Amino acid sequence: MKKIKVPGLLHHKGKSLGYSIDPRDKKRIYHGQWGLRLTQSKYEIWLAEYLATRNQPPQADPEQSEPILADLVSAFMRWADGYYRNPVTKLPTSQHHVLKSAIRELKPWIESGKPVAEFTTKDLIAVRAGIVNRCIMPQSEFTPRKKLTISTVNILICKIRLMFRKGVEFGLVPVQVHQALMCVQPLNWRTAPSLRNPEPIKPVEKMSILKIQAFLKPIYRAMMKIHTTTGMRVKELVQMRWSEIEPPTKGDPTLWCYVPSQHKGSHRGQDRRIYIHESFIALMRSIRKPLWKADFVWCSHGKGINAGYSGQMTPAAYYLAIKSAIRRYNLVNKIKLEPFTPLQIRHLVGTEIRESDGIEAVAATLGHVRLNTSEIYAEKSFTKAKERARNSAEI
Repeated sequence: MKKIKVPGLLHHKGKSLGYSIDPRDKKRIYHGQWGLRLTQSKYEIWLAEYLATRNQPPQADPEQSEPILADLVSAFMRWADGYYRNPVTKLPTSQHHVLKSAIRELKPWIESGKPVAEFTTKDLIAVRAGIVNRCIMPQSEFTPRKKLTISTVNILICKIRLMFRKGVEFGLVPVQVHQALMCVQPLNWRTAPSLRNPEPIKPVEKMSILKIQAFLKPIYRAMMKIHTTTGMRVKELVQMRWSEIEPPTKGDPTLWCYVPSQHKGSHRGQDRRIYIHESFIALMRSIRKPLWKADFVWCSHGKGINAGYSGQMTPAAYYLAIKSAIRRYNLVNKIKLEPFTPLQIRHLVGTEIRESDGIEAVAATLGHVRLNTSEIYAEKSFTKAKERARNSAEI
């Protein structure tokens, strides 16, 4: 564990005062006359407060000018850079990018130098209106102009309110400002009829998977077979390593266990285990090529904009392989296949497991912590309800 360096109590000989240097802004904090017990007590109180907030920016000085939105954004992102970071890889999590997207919507208000205390509910509603009508608002060349979903707009507004809540902690935002912003109600289909509601992801039909097998390369056929059996996430599938696959134990001599070091819940310390039958392990070994790196289970060569890439398989390569196979199938067959994505394969596995073994088995297989997440992936089936109705006639 990394040792925490704490600022000490220093002696200013010229003034005969005890002081400390705040590592966050390099300012001197004077505690009183040197040698007194009161000075030592003030230092200990300040040190305890520093340790409680050492990962946060220093509190605003009330004698300084009124803080503006740029000060709040700077302080908030310094906190977010340390908080939304994977402790293992030291890389930012997906939430860090969501925060940046939300703050980008405040750009006109930030550039205008608006004081934090003057940011009202009227301003927040105006920010939301700009997000809702982004198809006609002037945007940068990197911002998509398509309309967002209601849930996406609400998430961006929640992140902006989170920034103001943390600003109260930092001493930059008056409590009344945050309380007022919390009164802005989220959008729904009544208040935002022009926004689209996201369609639920449907599981792909198993027949569609079987029809494109002849149009896939052997490596992608093997990947799809593993995917339709385990239902693992696409990143977990493409980033498989032999060093993370544990051999079978005496209790289960036919089951190998894939324990990915990096997965969706790894930064929270959650365990993830994916069991694979030995027949699929043999299949994975059979499609290996001599030039592949020893630890990678799947490798690919980039095409198009990714030309020149050679290394571990990527989610984009797997997605494009399925897309290309569907296109080639539709060229030679009159009955066309509906396009589908790797995520729909995961939904298919969840639905099948729910029918046979229940929702708890879905959570264990797909790696969900909460059962309500599993209900999103596993579509309800009325097969058992129909069987019960048929059997009721015999009673």
